Amino acid sequence: MHPALRIDEILVIIFSDPVLSSRSDGRVLPSNTSALLSDEVSRRHPLLALALTCKTFHEPATEMLWRRVDSLDRLVRTMPRDLIEVFDPRSQRANRDTDESAEGEERLIIELFGKWPTERCIIFKRDPTEQDWRIFERFAAYVHEFGRADGSHDKFRLDENIHQALQARYSPEAPILPQLRKLACNGCKQLGYANLLLPRPPQTLFTSLSVHGGCSSCTLAFIADAGNSNSIANLTHIHLGTHYIPQDFYSSFSDFLMTCARGKVKSLYIPGVPITLDTMKSVLQWQTLEELSLRVLTFDAEVLGGELLRPFLRRFEVEMEPVLVTSDSGGGLENFYSDLVTRLRAPGLVDLRLRETRLPVAHDMKHFLRMLAQSESFADEAQAWRTPCIRLIPARHNIPEPPVPLPDAYICTFSNSLHVLCQPSLTNPAQTRFSQLCMLELYETAVDVADEELGILASALPRLISLVFSTRSHGGGKSRTTLIGLWLLAKRCMQLETVSLLVDAALDWTVFDFLTGTIGDHTNDCARLDQLAQGRNDNLHALHLGDSTIQDEDLVTRFLQAVFPKIKNLCYTNSREMTSDMKRWRAVKHRLG
Repeated sequence: MHPALRIDEILVIIFSDPVLSSRSDGRVLPSNTSALLSDEVSRRHPLLALALTCKTFHEPATEMLWRRVDSLDRLVRTMPRDLIEVFDPRSQRANRDTDESAEGEERLIIELFGKWPTERCIIFKRDPTEQDWRIFERFAAYVHEFGRADGSHDKFRLDENIHQALQARYSPEAPILPQLRKLACNGCKQLGYANLLLPRPPQTLFTSLSVHGGCSSCTLAFIADAGNSNSIANLTHIHLGTHYIPQDFYSSFSDFLMTCARGKVKSLYIPGVPITLDTMKSVLQWQTLEELSLRVLTFDAEVLGGELLRPFLRRFEVEMEPVLVTSDSGGGLENFYSDLVTRLRAPGLVDLRLRETRLPVAHDMKHFLRMLAQSESFADEAQAWRTPCIRLIPARHNIPEPPVPLPDAYICTFSNSLHVLCQPSLTNPAQTRFSQLCMLELYETAVDVADEELGILASALPRLISLVFSTRSHGGGKSRTTLIGLWLLAKRCMQLETVSLLVDAALDWTVFDFLTGTIGDHTNDCARLDQLAQGRNDNLHALHLGDSTIQDEDLVTRFLQAVFPKIKNLCYTNSREMTSDMKRWRAVKHRLG
C-alpha cells in the first residue's frame, strides 16, 4: 500500500463509519478466504470479515480515506517517488548530524530548490508523464471535501513548478477535483486558482463554500466569478467566516449573493462582511433558508416584509448598526423587538441572536417573548440539538452610564414581562413553552426579580446552560435577588454553566427554609453547609455579579464553595472605583483561590 495511505487513518475512518461497519453489498468472498471465516465472525464482526478480504477492504477504505483532503500536497505525494522530492528540514537536520552522505544530499536539495529550504515543501524532479497524472487523478476523483476550516493541518508547500504543471493540465472545464462538494479554506496560499479546483455543473454538485480566517485568493476568485451562475446555482451552504474583505470586492460579493437567490441555500453565515440593505432584502426572500447569520450596516423592520412565510428558518442572527436602526410601523422603536419577530414570520425559530441593537423596553420584551412562544418551537424536543437560544446584545452607547438611573420602563420584572417564559405549553401542559431553551442572554437588560420569581423561572427553563442579565446597578437600591435565588437556580437548572445577574449577596435562613422546603439547624455551621450543598451544581464555572452588594464575605465564600464548587471565573464589578462592596468581593475571590 502506498505510504500516503497511512493505515491508522484507514482504520479510524472505517471503524467510525456506521455504513461501512454494517456493509452487506452481497459480494462473494474468495474461496480461500471464505474458508477462514467462521459464521460467528461474519455475524458478530462484519468489519473484521470485510478486512480479511484485501480487495473488499481496500476499495471502501480508499473511498472513505480520500473523501476529505486537507490540502493538495496529500494528493501530490501519491505520485511516484522518482517524480517528487519531499523535503522536511526537521528530519534533514537530524540526518545531517548522523549520515556521512548528507553532504551529497544537501547539494542535491540546493540544486533542486535553488537554495536550502526553511519549510516543508515538495518539488517535481522531472516533468510528469501521462501515467503519473493518472495516479494523481485516480485519488483526486475520490475527493468530496477539500481543506480544513480550522487550518490545523501541517501542510507541505508546493513548489512553483508543481503549480505550473497543474495550471497547464487543468481548466474550469476539466477541474482538479471533479467530485468536489465542499470547500473550506483558511488563507491557503496554494489555492490561488480556484477555477481549477471547482467543477462546473452538470459534472457535479458543489454544495458548500466555507472560509475562515483571512480571506484567501481562492474565495475571491470564486465569488468574483458570480457571472457564471451555473457554478453557484446549486449551493446549499455558504459559510464565510472572514473578517476582512477588500473594498473593491464588495460589489462582486453582493452580485454573488444576488445570484444565489435563484439557488437552494439552506445556511448562510457571513458575520464578518457588512451586507447592504438591497442584498439583505434579496437574501430574506430565500424560502429554503434554515440558518442565517449576517452583519448589516443599516436595518429597517420593513426589510423583513411581513407577507413572506419562512417555514424552515430555525436560526436568525443579525449584527446591526444601532444608529441607523429605524422602524416606521407599530409603536416605532419602542416596539422594535416584537415588530421584528412579527415581520420575520418564522414559526420554527429556535435560535434568535441580535447584536448592537437598542436597549429593550419592558413592554416590548413581553410582546417579543409572546410572539416567540406562539408556535411553541422552543418546547420542541426535536430541535433541542440546535441549542435553542435567545440573545440580545444592545449597543454600548444605548446603555445609560451610572449614576444616571434607568427609567422604570426599561426594568423587566416578573410581572411586566418575564412571566411569559413560564406559560404552560398547549400541547404538553406539563412543560412550558420555553422548556428546551438553553441560552437566555439579555445583555444589559435590567431585571428585578425576587428569589421566589427566579426560582419559578428556573423551574420553567430546566435546560438552561447560560443565563445573562445586566449586572449594573440601575438606581433602584439593592436587588431583590439574594443568595437564595442563586441556590434555587443552581438546584433547578443542573446544566447551568454561566450566570450573569445582579444580586444582594445576603441570606435569610427563615426565608431559605420556606422557599426551599428544607429545615436545618441554623446554629450549626456544618448543618448550614449541608443545607447549601443540597443545591450543589458542578457545571457552573462562570459567575458575573457586577455591582452586586455584599455584607458578609465569610458567608458568601462558604455559599459559593458549597453550591458552585467548580467555579473558575468570578467577576464582581462594573465600577472603576474601589468601593466597600468591591473590597469584600475581592476578598471572596481570594479565598476561593
